[in-house]
Amino acid sequence: MDDDEFLDEVRRLLPGLVAAEDPALEVLEVVVVDDRPWPRVAVSFRLRGSPPAWWRGPTSGVAHAPFGADWRELMAFDVPEDYARMLEDEVTRAAMRLPGAPTPPPTAEQVRERWPWLLERLALSGPVVDQGDGRLRVTYDDREVTVVVTPEEWARIAEPYDELADDPQDFHPQRDEQRFLVFHEDRLTWSVREQLPPVHGLADLIRRGREARAQDSSTGWFAYAPLESPPRVEERDDEAARSHAEAHAEAHDELWASARGRSVAEVEEMLRDFAGTFAPYLRDIDVAFSARVMSDPRWGRKHPVAAVRLAWAHRDERSPYRSLRWLWRPRFAG
Repeated sequence: MDDDEFLDEVRRLLPGLVAAEDPALEVLEVVVVDDRPWPRVAVSFRLRGSPPAWWRGPTSGVAHAPFGADWRELMAFDVPEDYARMLEDEVTRAAMRLPGAPTPPPTAEQVRERWPWLLERLALSGPVVDQGDGRLRVTYDDREVTVVVTPEEWARIAEPYDELADDPQDFHPQRDEQRFLVFHEDRLTWSVREQLPPVHGLADLIRRGREARAQDSSTGWFAYAPLESPPRVEERDDEAARSHAEAHAEAHDELWASARGRSVAEVEEMLRDFAGTFAPYLRDIDVAFSARVMSDPRWGRKHPVAAVRLAWAHRDERSPYRSLRWLWRPRFAG
């Protein structure tokens, strides 16, 4: 399939995906633009109907994403369905910015004020060396990562989501191969390479998960059938225990790699299959909350009203305040 055919299929899929995620949004146009050194897709969208009385922002906007065939291959977005899901996420993200006033360029004073905060935050992970060329070297326990951002670029990102947070988790790569944190589209993104656009390095895991789902609609890539409990520990010998643990780790990695960008319903189904084999202790509340942040780590921030409703619906099992805090900054054990 060439680029034109690929884009035509994305154009067919994207409006339905966006409408399913947020019925208030409508996709208008999907075109390729050449406003970067690499090709990008521009998705024009608008709000359906009349905005509420309190609305003060624009009612239409544009979302962007890289489109080069080489980049799509490196990111495992070489299938129109997966690329369209990624675009749906970008449209939702762009729509969340509509109500706010345009951010003016940072002043020289703001650049000076905000740069030390980034250095201090990175220093929580290890020694930081400012090379003065738009690169910061951060030495972790057993490796070194490079943050590619200038003081002016960082000032455009402005303040972190949680100004009181003092942990460095936002600056921790998901995988060992991700040794670069690069400034891209007004945010910092982990990448396996310094050049733009960034590449997350999860393509192999995503493709394995995709192939497994294609072979078995129940995502049967676990050691046991879905909803079937694994053998009790005392009933297995050491070799079986080790094999089960290895299968658990591999399945867990594939689950996380495959979940990002998928619909909440799909991830919930995947989680239930996983729980039936490896985590029978998972409750409905665990599945409901985990599926949302696995699909989109910023789900709670992007859907605050839905987050409140979800937290309230499970108030008998967990404090709504605690649930909301978890959705805002999710934590996972193990």
